[in-house]
Amino acid sequence: KQWYQRRVRGKRVKAHRKAFREKSDELDTALNTNSAKIPKKKDDTLDAINSLSTLAATKVEFHHTSVDYVHEINKLQLGKQFLVTDKFLHLMYSFYSFFHQATSHCSTLILTLRI
Repeated sequence: KQWYQRRVRGKRVKAHRKAFREKSDELDTALNTNSAKIPKKKDDTLDAINSLSTLAATKVEFHHTSVDYVHEINKLQLGKQFLVTDKFLHLMYSFYSFFHQATSHCSTLILTLRI
């Protein structure tokens, strides 16, 4: 079950990564087209205003996509932290049981040696 959940989370992260890269490319394109235009006439000024509004919308979409992508990465890393912590906890319990059994055996050995 855990490997399936990790696989699904990995697919979600890949989908968000793809969307992030697409929005990043769109933002780069919008920035390049906006920086390349220098308004000389009144019509060019209207085109510049339209390109600025397109740039602003693209920035907002990029920011939303980047926040979603970072959120998915954080969820994936949080799941990995629990897996590591769980394995470490199992190791600590095994050490505890080993030493608990050793002390009980030593205490019975000491009692038998005294008699």
